[in-house]
Amino acid sequence: MYTIALVYLQNNNAIKGIRSVISTSEKLSKIGTIPEIIAQKYMIEKAMSEEFWEGANIFELDKVRIVLRDLIKYIEKSSQKIYYTKFEDLIVAEETNNSMYNANNLKDYKKKVEHYLSSNKDELAIYKLRNNKS
Repeated sequence: MYTIALVYLQNNNAIKGIRSVISTSEKLSKIGTIPEIIAQKYMIEKAMSEEFWEGANIFELDKVRIVLRDLIKYIEKSSQKIYYTKFEDLIVAEETNNSMYNANNLKDYKKKVEHYLSSNKDELAIYKLRNNKS
């Protein structure tokens, strides 16, 4: 729809885009049991007519765009192709390393935390932590 609006502003011809919108409108008009489509039946039929496209302005195009945007989800997607793939990974190199023991040395961490708490004991947050105040 934006392409059609752009072509309209440039005073060119947008036959391909208009045909696409008409085709979408025809597919929607065939689905007559959904309440949202029934509520917008006038706009769908309007978008299918050639008279609309001959005299439509930007605002009317935008109204049609908004209506169709909300209704397109009801069109079956049977025309979409399904692709099946079977990729196999190629292993280029494999390496093994020795495990690192004592990587989390908690004694050093405890010393760091105690040092931080003692050096910043005058801060409000640390005071509240030490004295269990809220």
